Amino acid sequence: GANPGAPPAGLDRDTAANVCRLIQDTVAESDTSRRWQLQRIRKGRDYYYGKQWQVWSMDRQAYIPMSDIPSSISGLDDQAAEDDDPVYAWNLYRATGEFISSVISGGPPTVRFFPADANNSLDVATAKAANDIVEIFHRTNSIDNLLSQEAYYLYTDGFYAAYVRHVVDKQRFGARDEPIMGMVEKEISPEMYVCPQCGGGYPQPACERCQVQLGPDSLVPRQTTQVEEQTGVNTVANGSEVVDLYGALEVRLPPEARDLQEARYLILAQEVDPAYLKAMYPDKEKEIGVRSGGIGLAEERTARTQTQTASWMSGPFTGIDDKANKVTYTRAWVRPSVFYRLEEQKRAALLEAYPDGGFFAFAGDVLLEDRNESMDDFWVICHATPGEGSMRPSIGDVMLDVQDALNDLLDVEMQNARHSVSMIFADTQSVDKDEIRQSRVRGGQIYPVKRVTGDAIGSQFWESTPAGSNPQAISLRQEIGRAHV
Repeated sequence: GANPGAPPAGLDRDTAANVCRLIQDTVAESDTSRRWQLQRIRKGRDYYYGKQWQVWSMDRQAYIPMSDIPSSISGLDDQAAEDDDPVYAWNLYRATGEFISSVISGGPPTVRFFPADANNSLDVATAKAANDIVEIFHRTNSIDNLLSQEAYYLYTDGFYAAYVRHVVDKQRFGARDEPIMGMVEKEISPEMYVCPQCGGGYPQPACERCQVQLGPDSLVPRQTTQVEEQTGVNTVANGSEVVDLYGALEVRLPPEARDLQEARYLILAQEVDPAYLKAMYPDKEKEIGVRSGGIGLAEERTARTQTQTASWMSGPFTGIDDKANKVTYTRAWVRPSVFYRLEEQKRAALLEAYPDGGFFAFAGDVLLEDRNESMDDFWVICHATPGEGSMRPSIGDVMLDVQDALNDLLDVEMQNARHSVSMIFADTQSVDKDEIRQSRVRGGQIYPVKRVTGDAIGSQFWESTPAGSNPQAISLRQEIGRAHV
């Protein structure tokens, strides 16, 4: 599935290391803002799947359950903390997201091509072929699923990037037989003796018509020529135009870039099986290993791995072990202006090799492939909201705080309901509580009571006031629900 393009520039080891270091330094300038972006995206994606009772850990650079935080931080006794009490969440964030997604992805846009001249058979045939190509493109890329994925990224990440290119893949698109053509020698006329009297040609040195013997001077050599013919059959993998969508965890742009044309670089990073890259780049097999180094933050790798391995289903560390068997496959597109960070001598060689911009593929920090390629030919980006720079809020960003407030209100109500049963205190000298606890409760059951004083029996018991819900909190929660509807 490698993308065809210009042949590799063939960088030597030192130049490859310089390019890797150049891209690393260029990307690292925005690490601080990138960390804040990762935090917001992780919160949006986790909330979408219902993992909402979490707090951000600066040490781990990830959201962790509140039960993982010791109560002693807040001055409480850890042993007295009610960690076993369940917490509840009414997933308003996802419900709103699915409503918005259903509107955005209600139906794919239709594309039809019409002939410029309906009376021109060539125009009619061209328009029909174009419509057939559109149908093939829709079947290959499943436009309905792409629209749903776009809506999801716009709601949780506020951004998506579409990678459009031609992919050759035998397993995915099948193969075809193509003839192998070659030049083959073909005989025009065989070797023969030509009679000088009658002009007849014969394979033996004698003219059958004139009845004379022909000498060596009458021999005409065999005449041949080169003709192109099929010499064999070659099985060739088919290809097709493919669109892959990625969110802000996988694609990184400069924070100041308002659109793709202002982006100095575009980084696409994924965690893959090392065997996949070894199959794609067999000449780099010995250099490809499981390593976490490379371009970007270590937190990015952790965030991608946890979301891809469904960490929302269980604890905060789901997927952490899985990434030990993966290598970060990074594809970087840089514009020629980035090379001006280097000294003139090194810059000139790179500008000559990559006049349109450079494409560099890495496994960790090992350069796998490089070629002259412009990111404008392969990428389309879309932001959810207008704004400055590439790090903009998502559609669902405003719902995160609303979801937090709703969770707090709902949890308070559930806690009140859980503790609403009043407690009864009794004088142990008057009542045998063990006998009452062990007896079978029946209507009209009589229990013996010992009167210690002359006071009424009721004075020996006291019932606590049951907890009640806060009407204002209930009203606020209901108001949030009605606003959502």
